Amino acid sequence: MEHGCYIGNHSNISTNSTLNGDVTVEDYCFIGSSSVITGQLRIGESAIVGAGAVVIRNVKPRTVVAGVPAKLIKEIE
Repeated sequence: MEHGCYIGNHSNISTNSTLNGDVTVEDYCFIGSSSVITGQLRIGESAIVGAGAVVIRNVKPRTVVAGVPAKLIKEIE
């Protein structure tokens, strides 16, 4: 994790994950193991990033993203 990153309350960042470039992770998020989040991005509240995902775009609140590059898998109701 680099300088300028913000991690919200009750969020979980799993092992080997990389956050760099002023990333904001809002409250109640889960970032899977070995994920890469780079650039001035925002991970919305209660979002889930799958293990090994490479996030290059903002993630909307209450969604699940995964893959390389990370794509929307589903919305959480």
